[in-house]
Amino acid sequence: MEKFLVSMDEDKCPYRAQFKPIENYSKVISDFEQMYDSGTNSSLFIDSESLFSISDLGEIVLIAETSAFNFVIDDVFDPREYYEDYALKMDEVKDVLKKNNISDLSIEVILGMISEEDFSLDKLIEKIAISRGHEITLKIDKDSDPYDITTVDVAIDFSMPNAAVENISMALNNGIPIISGTTGWLSEMESVKALCTSKKGAFIYASNFSLGVNIFFELNKYLAKMMSSLSDYSINLEEIHHTQKQDAPSGTAITLAEGVLKHSAYDSWGLAPTEDDRKLAITAKRIDDVPGTHTVNYESQIDTISLTHTAHTREGFGLGAVVAAEWLIGKTGIFTMNDVLNIG
Repeated sequence: MEKFLVSMDEDKCPYRAQFKPIENYSKVISDFEQMYDSGTNSSLFIDSESLFSISDLGEIVLIAETSAFNFVIDDVFDPREYYEDYALKMDEVKDVLKKNNISDLSIEVILGMISEEDFSLDKLIEKIAISRGHEITLKIDKDSDPYDITTVDVAIDFSMPNAAVENISMALNNGIPIISGTTGWLSEMESVKALCTSKKGAFIYASNFSLGVNIFFELNKYLAKMMSSLSDYSINLEEIHHTQKQDAPSGTAITLAEGVLKHSAYDSWGLAPTEDDRKLAITAKRIDDVPGTHTVNYESQIDTISLTHTAHTREGFGLGAVVAAEWLIGKTGIFTMNDVLNIG
């Protein structure tokens, strides 16, 4: 049996997380009753405003307003804020809960209310944009009500592969410059470029908006050109990301591979393992709490040369996106981060 936890803030916006099954349900109820300090009884756990209910699918659903536990953790956690280090912040919250004699079982439940989605890139971009004097006038997702995109000066798309083309097209059709960092939709890139040209729009796509990564892209091409005549070296790539990243390999890894292909005997790239010697192998790994690591390896029997970029936080992605959006306003055409940074 799976258990889903949903907390609702004052605006009824859900934060959702999935957990392993919990056996001692009565203890969970008891702890939440104690937190409310209201002597509630089990009959109160059956309606939509309750702490505890059972869905038609037999899934255990805990529902609690954030006020139910904010009195315990509001000094260390605000769901409206962006926190750079998710794990460190969760440790702080856990310490506060323990000091308030909340059981380990209910601590697991409460931490689930603070979904890692609260540390998402859109919140980071919003924070950076506001710090640079901008206003976020519109935020949309798949559940958004109808909206008027013409109220904005520039759009930033970090969505899902199945939504990116629609988002980009809507902006271009309405004369709104747009940048996109969504990967996994590049088979439709030519049609998007054609639309941008026909609408005299402005568009930037980057597999990675980090300023450091875009310098890394140029170093990668330079090294590939230097190594092009050294046939004793085989080349492979590795990328590591957090487990929430759905596409593989990453768009950043593909961009790196394309930089190598221009200066090597490989004619294409493919996910490792590949038995085709003409394919550049990319190993994709998904590991918890890894913002992004990319390595290009040149290996021979004598030595190995590696070029690596490691993102310590996601702030570089957010800052690069905002800088690119600032740069794009008032321009017409299809651009890259090289244009923004005046490199390459």
